[in-house]
Amino acid sequence: MDPNKLESLIEQRLRILGIICAALGGSVFISAAIAWLLLAQGAIGPGEEGSQLPILPTVLAALGFSALVVAPKISSMVLGSGGGHEENPEQTLQRYQTSVIAGFAVRESAAIFGLVATFLTGNMVWVAALAVAAALAMISGWPRKQALLSALKTGPTPIG
Repeated sequence: MDPNKLESLIEQRLRILGIICAALGGSVFISAAIAWLLLAQGAIGPGEEGSQLPILPTVLAALGFSALVVAPKISSMVLGSGGGHEENPEQTLQRYQTSVIAGFAVRESAAIFGLVATFLTGNMVWVAALAVAAALAMISGWPRKQALLSALKTGPTPIG
């Protein structure tokens, strides 16, 4: 493939990924904002006595933090699922995009687990902690040109 065309495709793919990743990252903060607004208005509060399992918010938080731990592995698995060297560059670009989106979606789920725990308990700590952790994980897994170039040159490589 012509190097100028490849460079253009890479830049285009990174722009698209930047928009998608920013939207997924923004949804993490929207989850926290929704919880804060509902709590401030008194629309949600602690569940009625005995209406939930007391361990449920802790389980949801554990699931959220577990999602943050496995997200990079899921991205790597998706990226590594292609044909490697024999694959054309456009296919590698598509697989890289899919791997980044999959990783970000899994990271986003952490904030959703926190949101549900906040709705169950009326305690903002759950969504705040998981939203901040998810945002930090998203920053560390932000799509980078170097990771994309590495996937194109050497086949699949792990990404953050």
